[in-house]
Amino acid sequence: PQEIQEEANAKAYMDELQTIVDALSKQLAEFDAQAKKAMQALASAKAQKELQELRIERQEQLAGLSSMRGNSTALSALTRRAQAVTNEASGLRIVAEIGQKPLDQQAELDAIRKSVSQPETAGESALERLKRLSGKTAA
Repeated sequence: PQEIQEEANAKAYMDELQTIVDALSKQLAEFDAQAKKAMQALASAKAQKELQELRIERQEQLAGLSSMRGNSTALSALTRRAQAVTNEASGLRIVAEIGQKPLDQQAELDAIRKSVSQPETAGESALERLKRLSGKTAA
């Protein structure tokens, strides 16, 4: 009888550990998915930056051609303004991504803590948990 009880307690403990491992695995998978999204967003931002750089390069070339017509000053100023706005937009995007990262990490940590510490078992030691589980299986 005692061996059966110990076996039941061990099985209950293993089941509880498996539940915790499953929850952590799910959280890790969600984190990986968010990391992939962030990497895709970064790749997209880099592609947009390259596109803007090409656009500005073309505008500068056009400005060089337009200088023959006497419009170089206005077009050059417009090109510089476009470059400044593009740089500012890129900077703001980077700042927003940097600001969002700690929030995403904190949300992941909170979700993991919440999944591991259930209200009915909060503050309970491993020994108390085993006693509680063994009491449930004996009843």
